[in-house]
Amino acid sequence: MKSFRILEHRADLKIEANGKSEEEVFINMALAMQDFLKIEPEEDLTKPINKKISIKSIDKESLLIDFLNEINFYIEAEKIFFTNFEFEKLLENELSADLKGFNYKSIAKNIKAATYHDTKIFQENENWKAIVLFDI
Repeated sequence: MKSFRILEHRADLKIEANGKSEEEVFINMALAMQDFLKIEPEEDLTKPINKKISIKSIDKESLLIDFLNEINFYIEAEKIFFTNFEFEKLLENELSADLKGFNYKSIAKNIKAATYHDTKIFQENENWKAIVLFDI
């Protein structure tokens, strides 16, 4: 199964991510978001950048949005794209994770923010899905 797909939307970006666990859905949504940006990495990928994040939110959907917006902050502010996500904790309204990434040379597109509008996380059969609308 493909880990994500772009859904049709008039003005913004809508992504559906899939995974065998909630953790995998969070990771696949972050990777899908970065894929949309068309990031061109620096030529030297021998010096990874590590970021440790901790987020508390009111519910699982808000946690996903806050997670994606945290990643988007690092993409925009520090020119980092992420290739590895290791969750130490992923609860209903709290997460902590170690992120590994690299600096990039250029980025073709921008995302203003992941939005709360119509965000969904749900289990379908044995797999998990999430749908997020991004303001671009």
